[in-house]
Amino acid sequence: MEHKMFQDPTLERHFTGHSGAITQLRFSPDGQQIASSSMDTTVILWNLKQAARCIRFASHSEPVYGVSWSPKGTFMASCSHDRTVKVWEPKVRGGSAEFLAHGKPVRSVDFDPTGQLLLTASDDKSAKLWRVSRRQFISSFTQQTNWVRAAKFSPNGKLMATVSDDKSLRIYDLNSGECVRTFTEERASPRQLAWHPWGNMVAVGLGCNRIKVFDVVHNQLLQLYVVHSAPVNDLAFHPSGNFLLSGSDDKTIRILDLLEGRP
Repeated sequence: MEHKMFQDPTLERHFTGHSGAITQLRFSPDGQQIASSSMDTTVILWNLKQAARCIRFASHSEPVYGVSWSPKGTFMASCSHDRTVKVWEPKVRGGSAEFLAHGKPVRSVDFDPTGQLLLTASDDKSAKLWRVSRRQFISSFTQQTNWVRAAKFSPNGKLMATVSDDKSLRIYDLNSGECVRTFTEERASPRQLAWHPWGNMVAVGLGCNRIKVFDVVHNQLLQLYVVHSAPVNDLAFHPSGNFLLSGSDDKTIRILDLLEGRP
């Protein structure tokens, strides 16, 4: 098994359909579909079982920056430069709802583990918490002093993390609404974050080509990886928590072994 795992990767399939740069990719919870958001103003759902079948969601009027699946895969959320968040059913004739979430472009959207709450992040320097069913605003997190690139719930839904162009990673307690941890970066702004499956660590991809893994319980830097030669755009932990994947402007994907602390 281990021998097969570390064989050279092979191309299984490729999908063509967007006319602009792809901004984010997310697997559905059941692993049967991929959602892709794009600068061409659309989101496309790709069916992995049927290579020719896809659903195009074209309700946004400007570039789409992010997508998120609800935990059971019954809903999708997408966020856009048009300042809106749209929540929709991922099927051909599915219904959709829209709300004007921020006063400036929305960079990130994330469902909580219950599927009842949404977290949005925007160029208006804030992250906001919403109730999905009523499209109801709950609270705002405004400690950032520049664009908020991403905001994500922790695996248990009790904390959230934001990364901002003010060069910060902030951890908030959702019950109190207070910022309980702040990590600042001197070299460059963080572009994306990912929570470890255990909920005690956050990885950050930086514009200075680096990846940092922080312990949010003990408030310290755990690991630093200098494996890319250009800004890091996205991150994902393996479900086991032992590996971290990163994608960069240097046109590579890296797999990091967190136990060994090396690529």
